[in-house]
Amino acid sequence: MDDKNEIMEIHVSRPDGRGNDEFRACFMRCGVLSKAAGSAYVEFGRTRVVCAVYGP
Repeated sequence: MDDKNEIMEIHVSRPDGRGNDEFRACFMRCGVLSKAAGSAYVEFGRTRVVCAVYGP
């Protein structure tokens, strides 16, 4: 078989059970902090982030 035409598929077992072609669960919400000019809350899997913008 010609090496240029051969496609190799690698299957890696992920700890959370996702396949190679699957994304982590995602959740986003804007305007979570009332005193900020802008804010957002984001979750990707077990990672959670709050971002806020203050000032003119």
